[in-house]
Amino acid sequence: MKKGLRSLPVDKNDFSLGAVFGVEKDLPQEFLVSGADKLKMKNQGGSDLCSAYATMTASELQEKVELNPEFQFALSKKISGNIEVWGQNLRDACKTPVKYGSLEEKVYLETGFYLKGAEDFTPRDWENWGEEYFGLAQLHKKKSYFRADLGFGNKFDLIKSAMYQHNSAVISGLEWKSEYTNTKNAIIKSGVSNGFGHAIALIGWKLIKGKEYLIVHNSIGEDLGDKGLWYLPREMVSELRYGNYIFVDLPKEKAKTMLKYNIQITDNWFIKLYKIIKNFLCVNG
Repeated sequence: MKKGLRSLPVDKNDFSLGAVFGVEKDLPQEFLVSGADKLKMKNQGGSDLCSAYATMTASELQEKVELNPEFQFALSKKISGNIEVWGQNLRDACKTPVKYGSLEEKVYLETGFYLKGAEDFTPRDWENWGEEYFGLAQLHKKKSYFRADLGFGNKFDLIKSAMYQHNSAVISGLEWKSEYTNTKNAIIKSGVSNGFGHAIALIGWKLIKGKEYLIVHNSIGEDLGDKGLWYLPREMVSELRYGNYIFVDLPKEKAKTMLKYNIQITDNWFIKLYKIIKNFLCVNG
């Protein structure tokens, strides 16, 4: 499998989830995002679509419907602007459901199957998708995305808090090494081989012999790992260095409340927060 996840460019506009909603400290010993036990375990094969598969996993849990990763990847290429570059970074991947939405897999199979047979059809090229698909995708637009790993505290705990508070998967990535693929009991341990950037979804955490692990939902089929799942221990959380994002459908009342009260954050953060909420209210008000 080739590298499919690109390094995350620094962007000061990334907004911290913890700065807005705070950090939940009273967490259960184990947790699984609602519906994660029924998720279809997909297989990206040798493609570079891992970022689309990871965002789709998170979005499917919220939308309660299977979504199409090929269209989603094409949308992310529309944002980054180059279909020839292999892979994608997580920020541009997360922008796509917010800006354009997502296409239902059922709709794609019923109306777009002929595209696969077209000799000149390249799924990663957004110009090859008809306008009707962009219209249908708006049915599954997300309202916002946040960084789940920014703020005071350990990254492991910040990610747990984000998943628990919003009952939503965290879109993440790590350098996937060959040792991880066939590791015993699907527990990720330090590897020495050269790896490749790979996007995954974190769907909860569990105790294994009294030790905490984040649950990794992968996109390389059910034949590997624990039927497609892996487990990342606390001491390995630094490996999640490609960004950790979460979709949050910010309610109007929450947005209005956040504007009304002076949140205890720096002026720089407050200005960015104000712009985000103002835009949300204009679009959805």
